[in-house]
Amino acid sequence: MPQLCVTDGCKYTSRVLCHCCKENLCRNHYNEHDYLNSKLNLLADEIDTFDRQLLAVDLKKYIQKYMYIYKFIYKFINLYKIYLYYIFLFNIYLN
Repeated sequence: MPQLCVTDGCKYTSRVLCHCCKENLCRNHYNEHDYLNSKLNLLADEIDTFDRQLLAVDLKKYIQKYMYIYKFIYKFINLYKIYLYYIFLFNIYLN
């Protein structure tokens, strides 16, 4: 007895067995299924590429770079505070 396509509402006889998901599909639904699978494979490849790129990023390099900038800014702020303090003392001295 021929099997029907597994797609809901489809009354056609299945003509193809998908090797990936082991589902019986009619020719039209198999074409759609194959197209979607090909797009899904492309998306999976892009995700894998992106994952490899993320793994290749050297976070230590960026952390060291920004820590250097942070320390520089911190020293600058402290020097500026000292400068303001001396201006304050100078104003007291003048008055």
